[in-house]
Amino acid sequence: MNLPEGTTLLVNGREMNKASKLLATAQLAIVIVSLTTSPASAEAGYQPTPGNLQARQEFQDAKLGMFIHWGVYSVLGAGEWIFHDRKLTVPEYDRLPKFFDPEKFDAKAWVALAKAAGMKCITITPRHHDGFAMFDSKVSDWNIVERTPYGKDPLRMLADECHRQGIKLFFYYSQLDCTTRTTTARQDSIRSRPLG
Repeated sequence: MNLPEGTTLLVNGREMNKASKLLATAQLAIVIVSLTTSPASAEAGYQPTPGNLQARQEFQDAKLGMFIHWGVYSVLGAGEWIFHDRKLTVPEYDRLPKFFDPEKFDAKAWVALAKAAGMKCITITPRHHDGFAMFDSKVSDWNIVERTPYGKDPLRMLADECHRQGIKLFFYYSQLDCTTRTTTARQDSIRSRPLG
């Protein structure tokens, strides 16, 4: 690290001597190298399947699409981060499904709207960061079929309609579940929910 003559380098309010400057330069070089090589190293063993590569290409080729964030959080008329933003407890959030009844959901209308607007695909959140599945999950009963008055699988209906109308359907599926201890989000107020 070559500083102009007369420049003093301060780190945490302390002047650095020559050895400290050398150490800081080495640390900076390590950080830069790790930032430029980490993604490649982390994915070194990853080999996408031909189907995965094809789906990526189709997504890129679609250019214009509809992205739908939709889930049990809709009951509160707010976005998907409501659990975090309003600092809700798990017991409070667990009450939402009994009020989630999207009886006016119309897959045919949603897909027709996307198609009429010139969209080539729809991306929807089948499971967002709250862990609530918008489909008939076999992993947990924390899903629209088993926990809501609606009791139907809207994603199956949407998938069938997308197929009928020739629109590609993509899923933005989150493995994160901010309502369990598997995440660092709001650890102080989060309690585990047993899988059903």
